[in-house]
Amino acid sequence: MKDKIVLLIYGITMGVANIIPGVSGGTVAVTLGIYDQLVEAVGTFLTDRERRWEHVRFLSLLACGAVIGVFLLAWIIEYALTNYHAWTLLFFMGLILGSMPSVVRMHRTRKGDIQFVHALALTLGLGGVLLLGGEPSGIAAATPPGGHHCYVMVAVASFCAGGAMILPGISGSLILLLFGQYEHIVQAIMAVDLATLATVALGAILGMLILARILSQALRRYRDPMHFFIIGLVGGSFVVLYPGMPNGFDGRLGGLGILVLGSVLAFRLTPIRTQA
Repeated sequence: MKDKIVLLIYGITMGVANIIPGVSGGTVAVTLGIYDQLVEAVGTFLTDRERRWEHVRFLSLLACGAVIGVFLLAWIIEYALTNYHAWTLLFFMGLILGSMPSVVRMHRTRKGDIQFVHALALTLGLGGVLLLGGEPSGIAAATPPGGHHCYVMVAVASFCAGGAMILPGISGSLILLLFGQYEHIVQAIMAVDLATLATVALGAILGMLILARILSQALRRYRDPMHFFIIGLVGGSFVVLYPGMPNGFDGRLGGLGILVLGSVLAFRLTPIRTQA
């Protein structure tokens, strides 16, 4: 019973992490010491008949906790985005900036030197994010005329976010931001919009089962280039989220303070540890 409660708490922690752009649920899993078990469970629970129910119980408890964590934090983020949009995005930028040392250390090369292929992977990651989030506001537009969100885009964004969700260094909610679906999904959580939430859940589950496995294989086979690609993704997201500073001296000073606050919090809360 104690182990189940602990896993539920771990799931809540990961849920809270995954709804905050710039904070990686995969990094939290590494910190909690369950990352290897999580990757194994996600990758083999359909094929490993002997341990299938063990994996299902493990994932079910984590998923229940994650849902609780998401709902606990969603109302705060929805209120902040509605009433303090620019400052909230600046805070998210600070979280990304403060987590960068951990991301770089986690994804450093084996040899310690940067080769052409590493620079190319970094450029591809950075360029991909800049192209995706090239709106003036820093968030890719994904709403068709009439203001109704496209369920296909929600599913695609959730699929990519689900794949990124369990990888250290990549924030699933940051992927949703770059696809322009983050605010819409947070509002759907608050309104208990079952159609949208079902689309998000299906996309995220498929992303975890399919995309996360592909990315994990790529990390094993092309470790260093993939790590530079991840650094490019995270670094590029810092640029495209920039909403502009609030007007006036006080607004700019407050915006800078929010950016610094987010950076300090992320730096203090994100452990700097390396992968083996």
